[in-house]
Amino acid sequence: LSRPDGTTSSRFSHEVVVIDDDTRVLDLVKLTLEMDGLSVCWLNSLAQAHVWMTEQSTGGSDPQVILLDVQLGEASGYDVLKGLAQHDLLKQNRVIMLTGEANPQQKVFKAIEAGAFDYLSKPFEPWVLLSRVRLARSQV
Repeated sequence: LSRPDGTTSSRFSHEVVVIDDDTRVLDLVKLTLEMDGLSVCWLNSLAQAHVWMTEQSTGGSDPQVILLDVQLGEASGYDVLKGLAQHDLLKQNRVIMLTGEANPQQKVFKAIEAGAFDYLSKPFEPWVLLSRVRLARSQV
């Protein structure tokens, strides 16, 4: 898999994995979390997410927090959330769903029921993201 910095790795050792196809979100997330000393990996497609999940389920190093977009272009974030559960990755990771939808309230329940730890609406303030990631990391 290719990382945003151009390097490749078959194993990821990051504290936060972002599964989102919007580079603007990645820029904000990386800046915010790296300033707090966290390492961030970006997966921008369903295909990359599936490869990563397979690697993690076969002994890859686990992140602590996964930021997962509800709408990934070709797929639903809920499908990825189901895949995380099928690969038994929800026990050791906390998933925070991200959405740009105008009225996400009804989706929050669906996400939490499916195994997400939290839900955050875009656009979000950097301090809100950081506080939610910190909380999620404390619960791992």
